[in-house]
Amino acid sequence: MSLGWHQAFGYAVRYRRCLWMGILLFLCAGHTWAGNANERQGITLQSTRVIYPANETKGITFAVTNDTQSVYLVQSRVEDWPSSLAEPVDASSEVKAASPFIVLPPLTRLESKDTLTLRIRLIEKTLPADRESVFAFQVKAIPSQSEDDKQPESNGAGQARIILALQNTLKLFYRPEGLPPYDVKQVAQALQFQRQGTQLVVTNPTAFYATFDELSVAGKPIEADALFSMVPPLGQQSYPLPNALPSGEVRWRLLDDYGVKTEPVTRTLNNNR
Repeated sequence: MSLGWHQAFGYAVRYRRCLWMGILLFLCAGHTWAGNANERQGITLQSTRVIYPANETKGITFAVTNDTQSVYLVQSRVEDWPSSLAEPVDASSEVKAASPFIVLPPLTRLESKDTLTLRIRLIEKTLPADRESVFAFQVKAIPSQSEDDKQPESNGAGQARIILALQNTLKLFYRPEGLPPYDVKQVAQALQFQRQGTQLVVTNPTAFYATFDELSVAGKPIEADALFSMVPPLGQQSYPLPNALPSGEVRWRLLDDYGVKTEPVTRTLNNNR
């Protein structure tokens, strides 16, 4: 399945507010560069999520296609997935834990009308074997400058140039061998809900992450920003509830490996004040 850049953002960046933030400032002569909307739509990602089965010992591939007339510099890497929106996914941070994955090539030129095949490889086998793990797969496309852009203005006046780097952050799920086949419907049905004061505590007894598309209690939706936090496998995640929310029915939908919503599931909320 091949999605346009704006479509990939619609799925993978729904839980991130600002992944158009990769901005490079060049203090040199010239005018402001800005790719038009049609060109941005021409950077195509292979998928909106990446699944890495443990039995792929030689790694997996991921395609990035440039359907524009421009040349791009593509930078790719794998980082830890943030626990919330308050924790940025920033590959430029000086303090970063070493990732167990590498992406080859990490930085390369992508010509117009060409496809780049990235290879993602697990280099450290230190991940849990009884549950899946999640990471942030980052792909940044930096547009090249034309010769006209590099020339100074005729009047000799310099002006700051801004080049926008298109950045997308996808979820990369590592699935160990020996896990049962992934079935998002079974994950959705297995979730357990309990109210504790002003928090909705969700327990996930399965070996897979649960990603909510929507979650509501008594008809009141949980804020989308809070739903950025997935329910970890064999773990719990708490979500804030509105004050004075009456007891009622919990309704939720999950997203599968392709970003497709499950059918809604409902259950009576178990209160524990």
